Amino acid sequence: LGGKITFNNLNIDSKQPDAAILEVLKMVGAEILIDKNITIKRNELKGFDFDISNCPDLFPSISILASFCEGKSRIYGIKRLKYKESDRLNSVVENFAKAKIKFEVEKDYFTIYGNPNYIGKKADDEIITLSSFSDHRIFMAFSIFGCFFNKNIEIVDNFSYKKSYENFLNDFISLGGKIEERDE
Repeated sequence: LGGKITFNNLNIDSKQPDAAILEVLKMVGAEILIDKNITIKRNELKGFDFDISNCPDLFPSISILASFCEGKSRIYGIKRLKYKESDRLNSVVENFAKAKIKFEVEKDYFTIYGNPNYIGKKADDEIITLSSFSDHRIFMAFSIFGCFFNKNIEIVDNFSYKKSYENFLNDFISLGGKIEERDE
């Protein structure tokens, strides 16, 4: 979302379902350079349609991406999402509602009305409190959302990211993310 990033030593022929993120990034208009590494450059982001039936773990990240795209994005294949670490559809819906992101939920698709103006300087001191629902992918996706969203957010979490990505916070901070841990 914010510029340019290069991933070293990734297998572009990966059979992992999450590799579908490259397809989505192409749809939104990102410039993707593939050689021995993968470099992704920001471009104007446009709405997209995508079926996540075969890669439901991407739903939180793709939803976040859609919120910053110009226009309408539709994500199909959402029926399985309630059987993940959290009900991921409901988790994203609740957090989007708190952040006032426009969306609609239909029987088997989720529509996000994105707005590039959501990206920007923090507007004021208001803090929007979101939840990870103890789901590592929700926490990581909304952490990235918080970097770009034009309002301050905090995420209530119990170190859920450690389930899949022990070094997430260190890597996140090294890429420019800001984290403030608090005891409740």
